[in-house]
Amino acid sequence: FGVGYTEKDWGSSFPSAWIWGQTNQWMNATSASLFFSFASVPWYFGLELPGFLIVFEYNHQFYRFNTYLLSIIHDFS
Repeated sequence: FGVGYTEKDWGSSFPSAWIWGQTNQWMNATSASLFFSFASVPWYFGLELPGFLIVFEYNHQFYRFNTYLLSIIHDFS
C-alpha cells in the first residue's frame, strides 16, 4: 500500500458537492502519482452538472480523464 490524502471543505465559494484526493507514494513504484476530483459544477441558470478530473502519472507518462475531454464514468460505487 501507499500513502494518500483526501479533503472535503464547505463554504459559499465551493461547489455544493465536491471531493479531491491525491497520492504519490506507492510501494514498488519509482514514478507514479494519482490525482482525482469530483464535483457538482455550477452551470447556467442555477443548474449543476457532475464533473470530474483524474490524472494518473506512471513512469513519466500522464493519463488524463475529465469531463471537458468527454470522458465518462459509467459506474462509481
